[in-house]
Amino acid sequence: MSNSTARTRRGCLCLLAAIVLTVARVAPVLAQPALLAPSASADGESVPVPVEPEVVARDSAGRVTVRATRLSEKLIVDGRLDEPVYQTVRSFGDFVQQEPHEGEAATERTEAWVFFDDSSIYISARCWQDPTLRLVANDMRRDGQNIFRNDNFGVILDTFHDRRNGFLFHTNPVGGLFDSQVTDEGASINRDWNTVWDARPGRFDGGWTVEIVIPFKSLRFPAGGQQVWGIGLRRIVQARNELSYLTRIPASAGPRGITRVSLAATLVGLEVGGSARPLEVKPYALGMTTTDLELEPSVTNDLDGKLGFDVKASITRGLVADFTLNTDFAQVEEDETQVNLTRFDVFFPEKREFFLEGQGIFTFGGAQGGGGYGGGGGPPSDTPVLFFSRRIGLSEENEAVLGIDWGARLTGRAGPYTLGLLQIRQDQSQALGLPTTDFTVARVKRDILRRSSIGALVTYRSDGEVVTGANTVVGADAYFAFYENLFVNAYVARSASEGLDGDDTSYRGEVNYDADRYGLQLEYLSVGDAFNPEVGFLRREDFKRSYVGGRFSPRPSNSKVLRKWGLEPSFEYITNSDFQLETQQAQLFGSLEFQNGDRFSVGAEHSIEVLRETFELTDKLDIPVGSYRFSNLRMAYELGPQRRVTGRVAVQRGGFYDGDRTEARFRGRVEVTSRLSLEPTIALNWVDTPYGDDTLQLYSVRTTMTLTPRVAVSALVQQNSQDQALGGSLRLRWEYRPGSDLFVVYSEGRDTDGPGIPFLQHRSVAIKLTRLVRF
Repeated sequence: MSNSTARTRRGCLCLLAAIVLTVARVAPVLAQPALLAPSASADGESVPVPVEPEVVARDSAGRVTVRATRLSEKLIVDGRLDEPVYQTVRSFGDFVQQEPHEGEAATERTEAWVFFDDSSIYISARCWQDPTLRLVANDMRRDGQNIFRNDNFGVILDTFHDRRNGFLFHTNPVGGLFDSQVTDEGASINRDWNTVWDARPGRFDGGWTVEIVIPFKSLRFPAGGQQVWGIGLRRIVQARNELSYLTRIPASAGPRGITRVSLAATLVGLEVGGSARPLEVKPYALGMTTTDLELEPSVTNDLDGKLGFDVKASITRGLVADFTLNTDFAQVEEDETQVNLTRFDVFFPEKREFFLEGQGIFTFGGAQGGGGYGGGGGPPSDTPVLFFSRRIGLSEENEAVLGIDWGARLTGRAGPYTLGLLQIRQDQSQALGLPTTDFTVARVKRDILRRSSIGALVTYRSDGEVVTGANTVVGADAYFAFYENLFVNAYVARSASEGLDGDDTSYRGEVNYDADRYGLQLEYLSVGDAFNPEVGFLRREDFKRSYVGGRFSPRPSNSKVLRKWGLEPSFEYITNSDFQLETQQAQLFGSLEFQNGDRFSVGAEHSIEVLRETFELTDKLDIPVGSYRFSNLRMAYELGPQRRVTGRVAVQRGGFYDGDRTEARFRGRVEVTSRLSLEPTIALNWVDTPYGDDTLQLYSVRTTMTLTPRVAVSALVQQNSQDQALGGSLRLRWEYRPGSDLFVVYSEGRDTDGPGIPFLQHRSVAIKLTRLVRF
């Protein structure tokens, strides 16, 4: 071990120890209830402490305060809204449009109530709707993404009233359930987070109703009986393509407007017992049979069984400790295959349950590491994700699943601090020649100003994949949100890897003005040739990126057809560390957004790509070293969600490394019934260059049958000619009681490189039973 690596490791361990000691000292103090003090608005002015109303109050600035009502009798959650309390307690509403007419009253009336008892909080709504409008409700799945393209009622609870973070719950008229965690007002959204809650819909002559129940044990909040939370409510009416909220949300916030908890209402009158610190134990039993003909030696119908458990304990009301033993992820859905025509790695999201809760805490420097620690749908541009949890328990190099012996995690809030600590031991793999590996991650963020933060992150891996030996990364970042639409992101990080010399630093600065009519983004990003985040995701190595992008997107007045149009020019310039050109790209895109939800876009781009080594595009096509210039044109049309057949059709035509490329792509959804849907994907690429030609084809279809919101069967079949792979899976999930599941999973992969029937590579059948016990 080099001296620099040893010093860095000792420094990281000291920082980790300091964080643990700080948590141990300050958590009991910071967890005590704080006095409700005035807060600052975006322009620095004081926001008055809300006065507790009878049910709801609105001040002259549009701020809303809602009082929760204690139930004297048990509320039966059935969606019918027929208990006497709905007659004796006045509802609140007066929702305000975000789309299409910001600030105007919602066209469809919504009545809402907030109740609580000793164990749970209840949010109910009566959603009136014009009977001539179609009620769009076609996704009953648990965590079905299409719920956002349905008529929808959403609730976000800012339980620490920090105006930054929250727990988000959505449901629709057929009882679909979707829950997620929001960090930094949507900078990171963990859509794969699951907790125990329920929602039941109902129908009446004037529209639909819903009752939502969320146990207090499913949430995190400050200690003490009296609570002051933030609460946001949203209604989506798809037939009108209308979004409305309890409070005014700017159109510039887009479809993520519900995550703007700084603009949410204040919830008062809530009382929660101060002594409960829930303990959850979730054991599992697994039986499976595996065939793998690619192993040496191969295995056929190998029977195996496994037992393990997860434990979740509340250290304080804001800090949660998790422990997992003999962890297994046999129930996890397969990754959707992708066509990759770039020379860089493809990003796949994290789907394993243990790594999903609290993932937004580990977001660093503005990187959005889709689905794993780091948040949303994928990293923006080439920004490194310093902690990407798929590096644990999965070997990307060997395309193998590795065992996890045990893991421990501490996440949550203590006063103005957000904390995340993770320790995982990955089992050795004798077949792959990989040793036992320890992973350590420490993250701390401190809230400053009203919506800003500063923080630090440390990652450590005892044995790396890129280099043999230990790897450590240390970084500091800052996030500033000014006024309504101005955001600044910055970070600096450094890695230390045994035997790896060179520039081991990375830094980034970004300024983003994101209003409804205008937008401007400036970014500079640098990644050194020896920067090596072994617990992260680094799509591109050794580069310096400069980027500028603008947007002009006005809304035509009084148009019954067109809601919004836009122009977006951008310019990107990337060099290596010696300032030699690698990539240059100039783009101009235009878009039309129609009142019915349809969208049309067209764009042109001119690119320069400099290859300093041969680029193996496919097995049939290698692009030689050289400098290449090419341009292309692309168009796309997306059908609005009110249709039974929705989707996006895209075509592209232009140059490609001294040749031509044509692409046609379709991704859609067919609503057979509210319980049965088909989701086909077709991607075809025709590549013709002086160095060879190839046709790349991707076909996939996902079929989902939802018996109830908690019982679903899904099948996925996908074929990718680039990987010469044909795969399929069948998955049954039955949540037989809240938080407890039965999974039955069949998976198969075949090699299509050859004549006749595709050759079997692997096959597995797994049955997994989990049981959640709460104390």
